[in-house]
Amino acid sequence: MKTASVRDARSQFSDLIHGNEAVIVTSHGKATAVLYPLSDPEKVPMEVRKDVFFAFSQKMAHALKAKGVSEEDVLRGFADFKKRRRGR
Repeated sequence: MKTASVRDARSQFSDLIHGNEAVIVTSHGKATAVLYPLSDPEKVPMEVRKDVFFAFSQKMAHALKAKGVSEEDVLRGFADFKKRRRGR
């Protein structure tokens, strides 16, 4: 795994996200972030994928609640989508 300072990561961002290797981003010599290019999502550790999924789910739940969308509305929407996709 490569390391890059915040400054280097900023200047090489495009190269880093299109690369094949994870990068530890450091600030003042301490690790502050990990960048995983998604050219091969299977390389992203399962624990990281779970954390990202959980964080996304939480944000999505709050956003839907703020708009007045219930869990039942979401489930009904999925069911309707499945029916349309199957051609029923």
